[in-house]
Amino acid sequence: MALDGQIIYYNLEKAAPAMNAWRIIGGNINQIAKNANEINNIYAGDIEELKKEYNEICHTLNRFLSTLPSNAA
Repeated sequence: MALDGQIIYYNLEKAAPAMNAWRIIGGNINQIAKNANEINNIYAGDIEELKKEYNEICHTLNRFLSTLPSNAA
């Protein structure tokens, strides 16, 4: 506002699924870390599941971000 004299409001409602997914993946990471510390091991399947969830979140966020107007001068 101080630099441009302009306020830009973005409705983040469409990004809600991605934000919820981040909470889920965060919980999954914590569970995997807890299990890894308890049994001193981590499973490849757990890592693959996290990668899949991460890619889905990135895709959702990229779709949302592509709908926002550009502020390029």
